[in-house]
Amino acid sequence: MKVIFLDLDGVVNDADSHGLLIKEEYVEELKKLIVATHAKVVITSRQRDNALIKNSSDLEGSYCYNHYIKPLLEMGVEVYGYTPRIKCEKEEKERELEIEKYLEAHPEIEEYVIIEDDYVMERLYDHQVFIEYSDGFTSRYLEPAIRILNGELGFYPPEYDRSETFDERIRRLFPSLFVNPELEDAKEIEEDIHHMFEDFELPETRTLDELSKELLKTISK
Repeated sequence: MKVIFLDLDGVVNDADSHGLLIKEEYVEELKKLIVATHAKVVITSRQRDNALIKNSSDLEGSYCYNHYIKPLLEMGVEVYGYTPRIKCEKEEKERELEIEKYLEAHPEIEEYVIIEDDYVMERLYDHQVFIEYSDGFTSRYLEPAIRILNGELGFYPPEYDRSETFDERIRRLFPSLFVNPELEDAKEIEEDIHHMFEDFELPETRTLDELSKELLKTISK
């Protein structure tokens, strides 16, 4: 069996979705991947948390089901399952541990691809197609995903810096947000960034990296 470990936000939508949680153009590319490889879709997104309920009536009443899963089903994408929920001290490692736990529980899986807009652990790199949050699952990612599911492993695309933090990434994707030609001093620029976060009424206790994630969800490219 082949499996597509599918993130949702940043994959079936993008930074320019303007409130749309599912964009048909990305779902169409996902469907091409499913048809080409006969792979099953397993949801890994944090959105699935309130869908990890065995009672189907509760599942069908969840936010994840009604806003993500149901639209995917209506567009012709069957959802085979969800990775288990695992909590650990370092949240960024949870996704990988959940995928590995699922693989352990399903030895029938022969090939798998991880479609994700955050970098995964090094031991899973070769199975990941890294999606830029500003892109969504466009046609440029289709062929690499097919190759991985056919056993041709290799991180794609190779030009990205896997050590890049989310703060660095948001600065790369949206440089105009962090450049004010009237400010010459770096410290003043940094203060200006924090003022911008305050305008979005985000908690001051959160790190710049965490704030960047929140900001990226609220702005257009």
